[in-house]
Amino acid sequence: MRDACKSLGHFQLEDCEVYSSCEPCPMCLGAIYWARPKRVFFANTRKDAANAGFDDDFIYQDSRLPLKTGKYP
Repeated sequence: MRDACKSLGHFQLEDCEVYSSCEPCPMCLGAIYWARPKRVFFANTRKDAANAGFDDDFIYQDSRLPLKTGKYP
């Protein structure tokens, strides 16, 4: 995404498509929202990632909590 933005000279990728091997993690998802691509494709779900040892579920759970009660500041 960084290279695409650099090539296009803009931080938005509205006419672009993003392809990923897995459902984006919370950090990548934030970058995707900001870039505003036309479409996002991924081959595996976050459950598939968790089964392979890359479990971000605690981040998804924590992000649903009100800010004052979240685990992290």
